[in-house]
Amino acid sequence: MRCVLGWTWKPPYHLDCWSRPPGLLRTGCDLANLIFVFDLYTDVEDAKGCRAMANIVVDALQHPFMPRPKEETSLGEITRRSVITGA
Repeated sequence: MRCVLGWTWKPPYHLDCWSRPPGLLRTGCDLANLIFVFDLYTDVEDAKGCRAMANIVVDALQHPFMPRPKEETSLGEITRRSVITGA
């Protein structure tokens, strides 16, 4: 089947995700949700605030089993929990 741009489209490619293990699909969904939440948090921040949030996410990715500080934004805890459930 060809699309308007002339590319060949093979229907089985869009169904390939169903042949994957459920844990891999869960990890992909958690990562997509984390990216959406990060985008929502950083939309209302300046560059300095965005850098601070990015540092929080990176720290939570590198140390998922350490508890997050209470004064930190919830982005760190969201990242930590998504890494633990995907591990």
